[in-house]
Amino acid sequence: MTPSAKYDFKFKDYAPFVFRELREQHFGLDPADYLLSLTAKYILSELGSPGKSGSFFYFSRDYRFIIKTIHHTEHKFLRKILKQYYEHVKTNPHTLLSRFYGLHRVKLPRGRKIHFVIMNNLFPPHKDVHETYDLKGSTVGREYPEEKAMKNPRAVLKDLNWINRHKSLELGPEKRALLTEQLRRDSELLKQLNVMDYSLLVGIHNMQRGNKDMVRKNTLKVFSVCFLVIPIHFLSDLRSLCYAARRHPPYPPTKNRSKKGAFPRGYRHA
Repeated sequence: MTPSAKYDFKFKDYAPFVFRELREQHFGLDPADYLLSLTAKYILSELGSPGKSGSFFYFSRDYRFIIKTIHHTEHKFLRKILKQYYEHVKTNPHTLLSRFYGLHRVKLPRGRKIHFVIMNNLFPPHKDVHETYDLKGSTVGREYPEEKAMKNPRAVLKDLNWINRHKSLELGPEKRALLTEQLRRDSELLKQLNVMDYSLLVGIHNMQRGNKDMVRKNTLKVFSVCFLVIPIHFLSDLRSLCYAARRHPPYPPTKNRSKKGAFPRGYRHA
């Protein structure tokens, strides 16, 4: 660092008590497992360019969690709707909406602020997903070129690909009713929040192919990351677990947690 730089980075943890309750009480995450997954020495990065939003996606080493960078406007919007999201999850334990586990910000000296969220990986961590579909219920501009899909096993296909490949979800009457009702409830919340751009993500695992194609191994790269190891320790109740797991001394208590924007108590600033 140069003499004028007073810190390596600054980290902010938004609404920590709200997200902790979501993780532990409603999403059933074990605090120790969550900590160890995110503080591993290495994480996995998806190859290729970022998506349309410009966000970058990273997987935890065990594939259970996704770290996604977001724009400041998305960050503000998530804080704005946090109360409604929280209440929806409480009353809809089987919601199909993305599971948000944490909202954070990192600022490097003389650098820009990087906002990111930690989410669930929808697909099972121990199985390759051979086909992925992003379904919006529309056919206008909703086709991924099949010739490109043949060369890219991780291509996200669209509605017309689903139709042309004669795909369907085979569900019994009870599960079908549960699925459609949950979709209706989730869509109603998004409507109330004035969210238009959403879709249903469907992944297909071919049981005959199993994991022999090693799709993830061939399309993901491993790299070392440093900044995530320290921020996660701001979850004070996990400091001792981190000390045991990583053999690092616990960090001193966080100062001035009531600072504006830090959300020390629930979602009162949302």
